Amino acid sequence: MMDSISTAASPPGDAPPMPEDAPPVPPAEGSEAVVSDPAAVIPEAPAAPAPVAAAPAPMPLLDAKVIAVPETCQLTDNMGMKYTAYRIEVRPPAVQQNGDDASAQQSQSQPPHTAVLRRYRDFAWLHTALSKERPGCVVPPVPEKNAVARFDSEFVEDRRSHLELFLRRSYVHPELYDTRCLDAFLRADDATFSVAKNAKPGAVPIPTNNDVVCRVMADDGTNAAAAPPAGLANGAVVLGSVPPRPSVSPNSPVHMPPVAITPTASAGSGAVRGIKNKFKKLFSETKTQLAGKELVHSPDDHLFDEILAYADALEKQMKAASARATSLVKKNKDSGADYAELGAVLATLGQAEGDGSSCGTVLRTVGESVSTNLAPVASLWAQAELEKLDEPLHDHVKYVAALKYAIEQRSNRRLTYTTALNKLGEKRGALAKFNGHFGADMKRYDAELSLQRAEAAAEQARVDFEGCSQRLLRETDRFRVQRANEMRATIVEYVRIQAEYTAKMSQIWSGLVPQLEAIPPA
Repeated sequence: MMDSISTAASPPGDAPPMPEDAPPVPPAEGSEAVVSDPAAVIPEAPAAPAPVAAAPAPMPLLDAKVIAVPETCQLTDNMGMKYTAYRIEVRPPAVQQNGDDASAQQSQSQPPHTAVLRRYRDFAWLHTALSKERPGCVVPPVPEKNAVARFDSEFVEDRRSHLELFLRRSYVHPELYDTRCLDAFLRADDATFSVAKNAKPGAVPIPTNNDVVCRVMADDGTNAAAAPPAGLANGAVVLGSVPPRPSVSPNSPVHMPPVAITPTASAGSGAVRGIKNKFKKLFSETKTQLAGKELVHSPDDHLFDEILAYADALEKQMKAASARATSLVKKNKDSGADYAELGAVLATLGQAEGDGSSCGTVLRTVGESVSTNLAPVASLWAQAELEKLDEPLHDHVKYVAALKYAIEQRSNRRLTYTTALNKLGEKRGALAKFNGHFGADMKRYDAELSLQRAEAAAEQARVDFEGCSQRLLRETDRFRVQRANEMRATIVEYVRIQAEYTAKMSQIWSGLVPQLEAIPPA
């Protein structure tokens, strides 16, 4: 049976990489996983997980308004193709000037007002980069790609508002606010951002408008290229080295964390070596799967099984609710058009009856009221249901999909760790063959080096797996609370809309009664 590991509590953020010469930490022994029934239909909330390190509380959405996407423009790329660019502004929060030295110093220490242009594919890159930099995190969704009406004014405005919401949600997310990719996306110039998009995860360059030189910067801004990486002390991994959270006070500056830089390799041998390593990793993991080898266990495996069952059932129910809401909105939107047609038909019938006809007067009065009053109210009703019910439910569906993707990321890292442990066992067996054999010093030396690399890879895989597991537990707890609150708000708003527009429709119909009764019969 595979060794069990413990997903011990670790603070948010990625753990630093393990140096190759550091001694590996053997995985701890644990119990086997208890798998819950995956066929559960009702998405009951998963059982409370074991105590984990609490993530910082998210900033209020109001603080995220320092980020705005106020306008769009159409540009042409180097190939002569048109595209829509979105202007992104990062505004420092207002500082109250009290005339004292503290206020003046606080105002001077604020980051400058920055503005950049990004296109939709850059937002899609950021969404992917956030998942890679913080595996196991429920990343806010981005609007879907649409190649048909991408230059339509209504479509562009709708996408602009949703992209702005995506950025604000990411900015206040307790696991994402300090990511390097988000900082580069919001502040980097075009040249630096291009380097960031082509860099490996964890090597995103710091945004600058003066140069594109990649350096390691200390917290105080001095050149710290010779300093040891943050989180490493005497060759040991120090978990919990994360940048400080930005201040949540509306009167204090919001600083982006400093970014550690690694020089980017040229596009020659480095790219080929990267592709080669990816294929080797994929081959090893596929070999582990096909061999049917047992995956590594952790004491919290049963919690993740329950989370997956919860997400599967919730996704099914949310999709059904979203489909019914879409159908309801379409029905009410069609009713607005039907009211307009009914009013026109009644008015035409009234004209056919003649001006002096009592019946004609009634028909014209009802037709005009239906066309002028009822049809617009029905259209507004449908639009309100679209914005307050259909779109929020669709957003819930995308968030559940994001949770399931986070679960999948943990499963992938579990497979990677299992593969690394299997490879480590193979390397130990290969080295054991040369023990006691004379004349095989070089082969023994090569086997020892290979074993050291396998130990370092297994340790890094363990750190990645544990970090992803702990982040997923924190995210699931936050997901349940946040989604429940937002669903409650959605239903309350829907009921309020129904009461409001039902009263308006009733008022219009009630107002017709005295008008019609005042018309004498023929």
